[in-house]
Amino acid sequence: MQAIIRRATESDLLGMYRVTLKAHDKTYDSFIPPDNLQRFRKKYTFSKEGRKKFIAKKHERLHNENWQLWVAEQDSKIVGFTLRETIGDEVFLQGLFVDPVYAGQGLGTALFEMSLTNLNKNTKVKLLVIENNLRAQQIYIKHRFKNTGRSPKSFYGAPQIIMEYIID
Repeated sequence: MQAIIRRATESDLLGMYRVTLKAHDKTYDSFIPPDNLQRFRKKYTFSKEGRKKFIAKKHERLHNENWQLWVAEQDSKIVGFTLRETIGDEVFLQGLFVDPVYAGQGLGTALFEMSLTNLNKNTKVKLLVIENNLRAQQIYIKHRFKNTGRSPKSFYGAPQIIMEYIID
């Protein structure tokens, strides 16, 4: 069965939390410096408190007109999601996660492309990506994003770069 990409709903939030944990467990360990790994793993290991915080934050975003959230659903479960935030005339892509079991099926690309829909011409789209996450960078470069420099923010000590694209 092929995945369906659609807007997220309240009933998707627990599935999104599960995807977040799986994606971080299998993908990010190799990017995080060893001295920050324990703190990173603590945040991205299942806990009732972590689940509650995640769902509350995503619930808030679902009901905020500046945010758009999409999910990939396959086999009646959430297998990926992405978030987009609009601030003024700029758009920030705030995350793209796919369950590693479903990686390599084009879901990340489909979610990414969905996050770029319905944007006005000349809209600046920005995102942060871990400097060593070359797989993610290749997806963004394929969609004409350009590296515009290093971000002052790190992800648990992992340097990030800023990538931008202006809708034409």
